[in-house]
Amino acid sequence: MSISSTVRKSGPYSGDGINVSFPFSFKVFAAGDVLVTRTDLALVDTSLTLTTDYTVTLNSNQDSNPGGVVTMLAAPANGFKLTVSSAVPDTQPMVLTNLGGFYPSVLNDMADRVTILIQQIKTTLAGALRLPISTANDVSTDLPPPSPLTTFGWDTTGKRLVAYVLQAGTSLIDLASSSGSALMGTIQSGTGAVARTQASKNSDVVSVKDFGAVGDGVTDDTLAFAAVRSYLSVLGGGTMYVPKGHYIVTSDLVITANNTCILGEGNASLIEFQSSSLKYDAIAKGTNLSGCHISNIQLKGTGTANPVIWTYGQNAMGVVRFVYDKVLISSSVGDGIRMQGTWIFDVAGCTIQACGGKNVNVLLALDGNSSVNAGRWLGGEIQGGSDYGVYAEGCVGLAFYGTTIEGNKGGGVNLANNCRSTSFFGCYFELNSDASAPLATTRDIVHGDVAYAGTKGTGTNLTVDGCIFWKGAGSIADYAIELSRCISVKISGSRFNAYTVAGIHYNPEATNQVTGTYDTCSSNGLVTDAALNANFRAPLSDVITTAAVVYNFGAIATGATATNAFTVASAVAGDFVEAQCSTNLQGCTVSAQCTVAGQIAVSVSNNTGASKTIANTTWRFIVKPRAYFGL
Repeated sequence: MSISSTVRKSGPYSGDGINVSFPFSFKVFAAGDVLVTRTDLALVDTSLTLTTDYTVTLNSNQDSNPGGVVTMLAAPANGFKLTVSSAVPDTQPMVLTNLGGFYPSVLNDMADRVTILIQQIKTTLAGALRLPISTANDVSTDLPPPSPLTTFGWDTTGKRLVAYVLQAGTSLIDLASSSGSALMGTIQSGTGAVARTQASKNSDVVSVKDFGAVGDGVTDDTLAFAAVRSYLSVLGGGTMYVPKGHYIVTSDLVITANNTCILGEGNASLIEFQSSSLKYDAIAKGTNLSGCHISNIQLKGTGTANPVIWTYGQNAMGVVRFVYDKVLISSSVGDGIRMQGTWIFDVAGCTIQACGGKNVNVLLALDGNSSVNAGRWLGGEIQGGSDYGVYAEGCVGLAFYGTTIEGNKGGGVNLANNCRSTSFFGCYFELNSDASAPLATTRDIVHGDVAYAGTKGTGTNLTVDGCIFWKGAGSIADYAIELSRCISVKISGSRFNAYTVAGIHYNPEATNQVTGTYDTCSSNGLVTDAALNANFRAPLSDVITTAAVVYNFGAIATGATATNAFTVASAVAGDFVEAQCSTNLQGCTVSAQCTVAGQIAVSVSNNTGASKTIANTTWRFIVKPRAYFGL
């Protein structure tokens, strides 16, 4: 019979540990003509043995129904493969004798055997390397003699294969090793870029996962974070990259090198501090430590009553020029951020929330050498704390721009112990009080005395401009701003909504300790305290232009002076006064001043050299508070 199929193998079949029967469909002459090959998990092929590893059952007529079934004595395991192929011996067993008789099937089997042998050769060659048919006839395909640690390739003529000795860093094994990146070059595409190794490029940013961090919310990653910190300290700073994940830390994470950055992937990168024995959590700490940056990360303290971040300068310079940028900070027990002995810093776009202590606690240094100076809050939220949103003690130059301070049970902001030059621009305050608050009274902003080491201070230069104060449903606050002792207060362009008594309250610790100006733009924003109103006035809306007053000075002899006191009820001693009259007083000297509340004293000195008559003259006065001139 003819052989109409060119297939000389079946499979590969995948083992499952159960199946033992594997069919094949090509013609063979005997069971021994079948070869079974097993491929293991390492992709190593093994030729199996008939009767030892398998049996073969042939179909009864190999001409009309070629093939049969291979039956394994043991089922191939999962992941193993079986391939059934033909291994007809390349011999010619037929003998034709002279004058002997034979059947046509004998000749058919002889032709079939030749065809099968050709197919077996083609099957083998199909897995071999071959040159294109267009290759020149003088190209040699002979391999060079085997030699240890060599590979082969075409020589410079492209005519023959030669052996090449392997150099260090040229094998895939070398490149795949832990130091392989030092053997790989890279270069940016921009003009002027220079070549460098991949290892050098990788060191630009050091990931905590480079040092074994897992970030699964279960594994303690403390050692990995400590290792990165130590590495950056040796380098003199750098970036600690925290990929997205939930990292558990049970020991202090102390930054000791200048110019150190902790960078995450937003709220998806969470560092949780769990140990109750922590003194610090994430902290910039030291002497003359500067240029540190914590950015785009979430920090949470669940096992410690200490602050989540503590910047603590230990001398007059302390911690300087640091930035917190897009950081989410929360704590189950302690403060959110505590700063002591820190200078020149920015907190930008951060959310500080739900802290068990004070959300933001800025204090004098523990050793008393320095305070917290020149700090800016840019946007962000300080909200949901169980105590003050911001507690500042002895600080200089704190400024809040567009910050939301909301829902802090103990109050919004407490400025204590001689805070100076504190400013709020375009900030939003709401519901900074609660019936369950730890303090008896709460306010959005409190400026005044707090006992500290037995002393009290008087704050200066409080500015509130363009802010919104909203009491909020459920608030127990009577006032938005309470002033105790503060010189030079300026409150302008702000709204005070729904406060029971007034937006601004005067609660003096000592007589005349609060001075300044206000210019409110909503109801319940005025100061209602009479004592405060004496020294605390609206700078522009309180400019007084009096009605016309007619007064007869009469004749004033040459060189003489005439005086008179005009009643202006709202004038305050020290106000600036401008006097105008309807009579031509050229050659005369006119002075007007307020030295007694409610009165304008006018003096006219006649320097004309002749008697001057000032009869029935109409007078007007413009009275301007000192604050109008920034005094």
